[in-house]
Amino acid sequence: MDSVTQIVLGASIQGAMLGRWQGRKALVYGAMLATLPDMDVLLDYGDAVADMTYHRGFSHSLFVLAALATLITLAIRNLGTPAAYSAKRLWLTLLLVLCTHPLLDSFTNYGTQLFWPLTTPPVAISSIFIIDPLYTLPLLLAMLVGLTVGLQRSGLRWQYAGLALSTLYLASTLGGKWMAESRLQQALQAQQIEAQITFSSPRLSIPYCGG
Repeated sequence: MDSVTQIVLGASIQGAMLGRWQGRKALVYGAMLATLPDMDVLLDYGDAVADMTYHRGFSHSLFVLAALATLITLAIRNLGTPAAYSAKRLWLTLLLVLCTHPLLDSFTNYGTQLFWPLTTPPVAISSIFIIDPLYTLPLLLAMLVGLTVGLQRSGLRWQYAGLALSTLYLASTLGGKWMAESRLQQALQAQQIEAQITFSSPRLSIPYCGG
């Protein structure tokens, strides 16, 4: 997904998990942490094709990110000031912020190496376009409200609501994909076509308002 979506997703997750203790800082920390998996764009693999091919590789591995969440948790607990929340809650928060990034990417059609270094095919569920305002807006609104009113009571509830709405929408894209592929199979059968491989891809629909 696009960077803005990843930022607001990470912000809302950390806001929901640690906002009552960290306040607005939770949104900032979550937004920054959520961008880490995409830092592999700074690596030069030799040419533009290779850069695109190897993007969403090791830095999007659930194994790598789980290890990173553990290391960050240990560093914060050993070097930071004592906190009112448990190390387990901190670790779970960091794990969710980091791992939801590649998991969300895997719902697009670009392919994500969720299980690197295992030699498995990239995961590309292809149910949502790489930019989808219907997914992003609830999270963006939740983050803006949290930054404005804080993360006590109403601000915290906005984080829960934003995450719930965006998750429900993401689930609905799976239903839409299933319906589209079912209709495709029916059309192929009606024309007595046996397709060895089919691939469906979402697209962003922008209304045209020209004259």
